[in-house]
Amino acid sequence: MRTIYIGEALAAAGWSVSYVPPYGKALVKSLDCLVSLPRYLRHPLNEAPDVIIANKPLPNSLALIYRGSRKGIFTVLDLDDDDTKMAGPLLAPAVKWVSSLVVSRTSLITTHNDVLADHLSRLYDLPREQIYILKQGVNARFLRADRTRGALCDDPVVRPWTRDGKKILFFMAHLNAASELSVILDGFQRLLRRTDDYRLLVVGGGIRLDAYVNQAARRGLADRAHFTGALDVDQVVAYMRFADICVLFYPDTPYNRLRESMKLREYLAMAKPVVCNTAGNLAEFAPFCHPLSNDPGEFAAQFGERIGRDIIADGREMRGRGYVAKNYDWENIGRELADRLCSELGKKKTI
Repeated sequence: MRTIYIGEALAAAGWSVSYVPPYGKALVKSLDCLVSLPRYLRHPLNEAPDVIIANKPLPNSLALIYRGSRKGIFTVLDLDDDDTKMAGPLLAPAVKWVSSLVVSRTSLITTHNDVLADHLSRLYDLPREQIYILKQGVNARFLRADRTRGALCDDPVVRPWTRDGKKILFFMAHLNAASELSVILDGFQRLLRRTDDYRLLVVGGGIRLDAYVNQAARRGLADRAHFTGALDVDQVVAYMRFADICVLFYPDTPYNRLRESMKLREYLAMAKPVVCNTAGNLAEFAPFCHPLSNDPGEFAAQFGERIGRDIIADGREMRGRGYVAKNYDWENIGRELADRLCSELGKKKTI
């Protein structure tokens, strides 16, 4: 989604943008990356773009950036995390080697905060000035949406919940290993031991969707937790209007200290009360949220004990909306990136 939002933001800034979509996630684990490589090697690049922006140093990025650099095209690689930390000790050297091939061919690296920029500079031995801070923004459709009024989804599960007076806990993520939904399910299970007033709405697709559905069933939550699968932005906004409280958890790990949560920004953009922990960049938003422990077990225990008691809408979420709108609107971020690219190229061109 970050790559799509970058393209939309640059288009709003007046650039001509073409988007090359990913191959998809239908195959086992990362085999889709390998299968997609011939597709990107064959991509004609016949529109002769002045800039190529690619996300992450995967085979598709390597193919397009390598070909673009040979044609004299200004190339940008957006790194929103350090994949070597996710790969584990056995695969990390190979991931770093592939990443280095892409980085060495790239004109400009973008990333979302100074901590990650400094880390990438050391990891790939890059001059710090070659790294541009491209903040993790919020799509304007979240910022402009009324948090309670407007189109609601016509979901046959969620509608009856709201008619029966149940309060909706809202969790949104790409459901992979980093989503940490198990911690939320643990906390929700504990909450239901105290009160049956809440239901859990999980929005998002991903490779672990079925596993999480099965886990919820094993925990006895099948009729109290609803999984929507992948949705587009307008559908997400419609579902989020049902939310009484939004929830999020990141373990306090070296990898997560480099991350930036798009979902937290989207929750606050719609002025929703947010329950989360304070690992890494989440701490920046603590004044606008209801912060819980960074320890997974303690977080789940506090989740079960405090929701519905001292965790309620109390005005901090409205201040959070203002903070996000001021600092993390993708349209403003896109204009700043367009200015940087124009200064690199000498004039406005196509991407």
